[in-house]
Amino acid sequence: MAGRAGNLHRFDSFYNSGIGDSFYTSNPGGESLGAYYQTGTNVWHLFMAMSSTGINGQSVAYVYRFWSRVSLIGDHLFKFGSSVPSSDYYLEGIIGVAFTGGGSYRQPVYRYYSPSTGDHRYDTSASTPSGYVREGIAWYSPVLVYGCKDPNATNYNGWANQPSTGCNYTVYGCTDPNASNYNPSANVNSGCTYPTPSVSVSISPSSIIRGQSATISWSAYNSTSQNITGLGNVAGSGSQTISPTSTTSYTLTGNYYGYTNASVSRTLTVYQPPSIQFTADDSEIVSGVPTTLRWIVTGSVNTVTIDNGIGSTNLSSLQTISPTVTTTYTLFASGPGGTGSATVTVVVVDPPTVAINGPIVVNYGDNVTISHEMTKAITTYELQILETDLDNNITTPPESPVNLGPGQSVNSTYTHYVTYHDRGPRTITYILYGVGQAGLTAMDQLIVPINIDQTPDAIDIPSTEDKLRDELPVITPNIEVTTEQIVVEDIDIPVVIKADYPIQVEIENSGTYLPVEEM
Repeated sequence: MAGRAGNLHRFDSFYNSGIGDSFYTSNPGGESLGAYYQTGTNVWHLFMAMSSTGINGQSVAYVYRFWSRVSLIGDHLFKFGSSVPSSDYYLEGIIGVAFTGGGSYRQPVYRYYSPSTGDHRYDTSASTPSGYVREGIAWYSPVLVYGCKDPNATNYNGWANQPSTGCNYTVYGCTDPNASNYNPSANVNSGCTYPTPSVSVSISPSSIIRGQSATISWSAYNSTSQNITGLGNVAGSGSQTISPTSTTSYTLTGNYYGYTNASVSRTLTVYQPPSIQFTADDSEIVSGVPTTLRWIVTGSVNTVTIDNGIGSTNLSSLQTISPTVTTTYTLFASGPGGTGSATVTVVVVDPPTVAINGPIVVNYGDNVTISHEMTKAITTYELQILETDLDNNITTPPESPVNLGPGQSVNSTYTHYVTYHDRGPRTITYILYGVGQAGLTAMDQLIVPINIDQTPDAIDIPSTEDKLRDELPVITPNIEVTTEQIVVEDIDIPVVIKADYPIQVEIENSGTYLPVEEM
């Protein structure tokens, strides 16, 4: 509502519908309002004087009120400057002080004009009222600003135009309540002092073997927070069981509100137990064949020994060995990290042996008897047979391979009942094969040639009586055969018959004579 607000006048709005006049005043009780009725409260503000607090050095000017009463039309006009707008108006006086331009802590007051009534209206809204036209910004009205109005205060607000509130003033001293020299009245810190923490830590025992544990104990004074590396935040004093896997340093840090701190460290030595890699290049060997032992020992170790004649050795090394019997080797390691051992067993195996003997040659149609022997063919002992014919075709007879029976030793014979055919076989290959321990193998071979008679005795065919020697062509007689019947029977397999002269023959009384291939 109208009246005073700090250094400001607050204005209410009124309207006289009889003469169509808008009127504004900060002192309704001091005005003769008559037919005016109130249309708004606290519609805008003006400073009381040119020197009012809150102007803050900005450009301001007086706002003047004018009145015009022409015929039935009345109009109150408000503006900067004391010059009358026209002869229809006369000056009624100064109503306050306003900003002349835009800026902080102010709002524009727009002037509207009604052509039908001649009325001027002043409003902080930019929306033009019905029946009016906007003529522009009349002035800038200050808004209510609260704050400290004392220039000596640290929070002085030059824009404040309401009663001064909340002024702060500088008091030097230590403002931190955690400091030794804290001043509760100070608002500007002129320097604080803080105590330094006193810390201590111990570890028992000072060394362990990995997997064992130790106890860390600590205390801290004049400390508001404590931290131990690896353990995190801890109480002002206490103890805890620790079991790191490697040598570790523990640092206790005491902190006084982040201003001062102190640290102390202790180290727990962790010895590593022996870690052993112990291998042989070959887990199984043939008797007399060498292999290699290899080892790598890590950890807190200072002594390494291997039994079975090897003795003391380096942490990492190798050794060639040739055991004749299955042997287990044990590596022993010892040192600050304790003791450890590892074993490697090398299995020694004997290879199998096989031998085969038989005839140098056999005649076509005969069976073949071979002698054979073996030792230690405990997995497989067999005879493989391959037959090669006159056309160099190699076949395996149905009885191959012949299982001779695995075992520790055999000395025996085997008779091969050969199946002969028109083309052989020409040779028979016997492969004696044995598999012993650890997959070791042995093989012996015998090739037996077959004596095949392929050459018949010479045949003498008598000459034809009425023909001359060397007369060509040879003509078989038409009436009677002039040669004798001849049987070929001194060969093992069918053969090709050839003649050294051109002849024809009849085979098995077939009635057909065929030419004989010439040599």
